[in-house]
Amino acid sequence: MSLECTRCTAPTAEGIHLCATCAAQLTATLDQIPDALATARDTVARLDATGTSSGGGGNPAKPPVNLTAMEAVTELQELCVSWARMTLEHDDNDSLRNVESVPYLKMSLHIIRGNDWAGDLLDELDGSLRKVIRAVDVPPEVMNMGRCWTTREDQSQCPGLVRRVGSNSIARCHECGETYEAAALLEHLKDKGRAALAPLSVIVKALHQSKTIRITQKSAERWVAEGHLVSEQMNDKGVRLFTATQVIQAAASKSIGRPRKAA
Repeated sequence: MSLECTRCTAPTAEGIHLCATCAAQLTATLDQIPDALATARDTVARLDATGTSSGGGGNPAKPPVNLTAMEAVTELQELCVSWARMTLEHDDNDSLRNVESVPYLKMSLHIIRGNDWAGDLLDELDGSLRKVIRAVDVPPEVMNMGRCWTTREDQSQCPGLVRRVGSNSIARCHECGETYEAAALLEHLKDKGRAALAPLSVIVKALHQSKTIRITQKSAERWVAEGHLVSEQMNDKGVRLFTATQVIQAAASKSIGRPRKAA
């Protein structure tokens, strides 16, 4: 007597409630679960450590990604355990009772396919897996890399901003679509930044954060007092201004501030 798949209604052999196609999908779902859970846990740990959540300026009513991901992880783990227990009730092999839930379900497809709840198992696990994947699918960071350099037909400059998405090697103007090599733009921004005037404290902090050189505010102030750093301009508050290039050159002359080693 033939039956129907309890998930897609395709015809199946007698005693089989999950067709071969749906069984293959169940196998694929079970294969994805361990990696999806590991990725979600890593994301939660990273965001908890940095104190960040999803979206930055997004809807404040939306739960932070670490909370959403943690809830999705918990739901998927509990479903795996629950369905493993359900399957165990129909399993006469006591030697597998200490196997973790996902590996056990993969080893027990023949038991699952023989029960009329097989379609529900697949739907619930697959749906819960999708929630975990969506919860950690954080939009990539967008980096603004300055004004577009394209000249229009009327000889005016394109007003658009050039942006790089994530770690892409290509940056693109959002206005005209012109593309740029991201690495070249980063070097340009770095050179431009080194020539920009700023208070000494700002420059020391920027050099430290960019891992260019390792100096202290006290050392930089001493170089000013000793005449190794000379400011020719002040801001409207009377604070002396310097460039990063000046500080780097002063550090080199003192043989300190060696470049930081890569982490």
